[in-house]
Amino acid sequence: MAKKATEPSKVDITGLCQDMLSKMALYLTVITVNISRNLKDFNQKYTALQPYLDHITLIDNQVAALKQAAYNMDAYLKKPEAKYKKLERL
Repeated sequence: MAKKATEPSKVDITGLCQDMLSKMALYLTVITVNISRNLKDFNQKYTALQPYLDHITLIDNQVAALKQAAYNMDAYLKKPEAKYKKLERL
């Protein structure tokens, strides 16, 4: 008789499972709301930063073009310099 008294009934287990599922659903809902709120916040911040990111990209492209122009100028100036040194040896 003592053994039957210590075993939980099917109704107790079902109630416990329903309670746990309800708490888990509430917990997941809270997490989902927080993730959604954070995602919206990050999107707003990204949108606010987009003009600066575009400007950085533009500057980066201009620096690359300037670097290429400097290499071309250096190559162009080396030709007369080499001719001058060649004439100097004569």
